[in-house]
Amino acid sequence: MITTTGDARGLIIGAVLIAGTLTTVNDVSHGRSPQLRTAVGCVVAGTLLAALAGPAPGVAGGLAALLAVAAVLTTGAPALGAITKGLQK
Repeated sequence: MITTTGDARGLIIGAVLIAGTLTTVNDVSHGRSPQLRTAVGCVVAGTLLAALAGPAPGVAGGLAALLAVAAVLTTGAPALGAITKGLQK
């Protein structure tokens, strides 16, 4: 259970990194250049969740976990497929 601001912010950083990395890998694997909106979205999401972590760390941590799970479910399989295909070359 997330009870401190520090725990929530650690989870937020991890979730934003997961979402940004998977989205970027997915874009590159489909021959597209990484988009600026991915970086802007990660910065905005991280900033808003970090601001929420002060008064409500449990809510911010839960939303960060939801962000990470959504990123894995939507772009995880294609991104990991591209990574394993690149390693097999």
